[in-house]
Amino acid sequence: MEYWTDSLTNSFTELPPVVNYPQNSYTDSLHNAETAGFYKVEVELLP
Repeated sequence: MEYWTDSLTNSFTELPPVVNYPQNSYTDSLHNAETAGFYKVEVELLP
């Protein structure tokens, strides 16, 4: 899962799943007008 917030003092909001293997990059077109932002990414390794 991926999450985004504009400030670390605010809660993160969940983003739709966007980066799946073998993709290794993502361009955020939803928050591109923001001057700053923070992402939290959960990574799952395949067995």
